[in-house]
Amino acid sequence: MPKLRVGVLVSHNGSNLRALHLVSLQIDAQFEIVAVISNNSGSLGLAYARENEIPTRHLSGKPHPIPTNSTTPSAPCSSSTRSTWSSRPAI
Repeated sequence: MPKLRVGVLVSHNGSNLRALHLVSLQIDAQFEIVAVISNNSGSLGLAYARENEIPTRHLSGKPHPIPTNSTTPSAPCSSSTRSTWSSRPAI
């Protein structure tokens, strides 16, 4: 059976990411971490992912305002949302 491919959201220290990553490295693990995403470019979780060659993405931490004419509880992020993607550790 193929492993479940998991993306992890982190905001600061990445303690949950570290725990999940250690479990994912066990021979009988049923999942693998394939991406780490954060809204904090200085997150220790992103640094940990890069150190362990897990692809990372930083999404802008800038809030996205809800348009005044919106009738839904939350509006989708605009296409101008800034993000960066890295598939290898930073040097």
